[in-house]
Amino acid sequence: MWRRLLVLSAVLLAALGVAGLTIRWRKANDLGRPIKGYRVERNKRAFATLSPKARSIVVPFSKARGTWTVRAIDKAKNLSPRTQSLTIS
Repeated sequence: MWRRLLVLSAVLLAALGVAGLTIRWRKANDLGRPIKGYRVERNKRAFATLSPKARSIVVPFSKARGTWTVRAIDKAKNLSPRTQSLTIS
């Protein structure tokens, strides 16, 4: 089902900018079908749900600590496997 999402696991990137922590990822799809959106997680809990066009999120420095992952959400509301994690301490 999520064969193409494996690309996400290698491309979770982060940069510390003026506004906060920016987390970026590549577009995912559900075997060629469009997805419903992305769920950004901190410490394995939902932090934000974003549109399918989103490719990044800026997290304020005050909330940046933790282990971050991104999951795609398909039209049936199934979640993809988590990306490779990024830990900010």
